[in-house]
Amino acid sequence: MEIGAQPGNNLTLDSWNERFERDHPDSALQVEGTSIEISVRWESAKIAYSLSETLEDFGGHGFDFRFGGHMAYVEKWKSGCVACLYSCPGGKVSDKNYTIRDFVDGATRFRAREDLLPPDEAEVILILHLKERAD
Repeated sequence: MEIGAQPGNNLTLDSWNERFERDHPDSALQVEGTSIEISVRWESAKIAYSLSETLEDFGGHGFDFRFGGHMAYVEKWKSGCVACLYSCPGGKVSDKNYTIRDFVDGATRFRAREDLLPPDEAEVILILHLKERAD
């Protein structure tokens, strides 16, 4: 929030808690909030790679990360997740393109691109940038 991101705060705890209930609408919610770009870098990398360059997305939807926020859930849920590949209330940043229902249904899976993996035991730095500035 200090860099201008506005949290969506639209996911509920039921987005996760009721994920196995097909009739519960919350597990199909998509995270909202400021668009965030996630990239990754390590010492021997020539550039910082976007997460979409380093991960294969077998569902084919790509990534649309948002600052979901959901800070009120930290104490209740004890979540320390920074980023999630699904629209999850536990991730402060989550992917809008895949819901928790997609997770349960196995709509996709992700795999690191082996040709871009850092050397074993390399320190990896995740970089989060605003894609758009919220006013």
